Amino acid sequence: MKSKQFRNILLLMLTICVAFALVGCPKKVDPPKPPKKEEPKKEEPKKEEKKEEKKEEPKKEEEPKKEEEPKKETEMKPEPEEAPPAAPPKQVKVEKIEVIYFDFDRSNIRNDQSSTIDSNAAFLKQEDNANKKVTIEGHCDERGTEEYNMALGDRRANSAKKYLVNMGVAVGRIKAISYGESRPAKQGHNEGAWKKNRRAEFVVK
Repeated sequence: MKSKQFRNILLLMLTICVAFALVGCPKKVDPPKPPKKEEPKKEEPKKEEKKEEKKEEPKKEEEPKKEEEPKKETEMKPEPEEAPPAAPPKQVKVEKIEVIYFDFDRSNIRNDQSSTIDSNAAFLKQEDNANKKVTIEGHCDERGTEEYNMALGDRRANSAKKYLVNMGVAVGRIKAISYGESRPAKQGHNEGAWKKNRRAEFVVK
């Protein structure tokens, strides 16, 4: 009888232990934590969006232009009439012939004397002088021998004659002679006199 009771008690205790094991001890409940303060988010500066560069489309090769067909004569515009030629400038009448001068021991026409001999040529070609003849006299200063100065005077006269012929004066109207140093235009023994004596004079008849 006692053993039977003991078993029942033991069984009851086992049952209680099993029940406790299944249920378990109650867990400690932690007090609720205060809510964390959310820090305001820092606004990051917006990055400028790079504009997408438009890709240039490759240019199409231009087609070669077709050559224009020549216009027919009927389509062509009439050419403007040419302006009438301008009247030639009036020639200034040359009233007289002038002397030309030479450098020492030279017979070529100096550049500064070309305008004078041009004027002489114009005088001889004028209508009222067309039948006149001219004699060109070559002269020298006193330096040098008489023979040398005669030859130098001749070269000076013929140099002036050749120039007039090139300007259009007929060669048959021109005569060249030399007087050497025998007919000075100015007396003296210095350059002031000598430069006046190295000359060619034009005598029209």
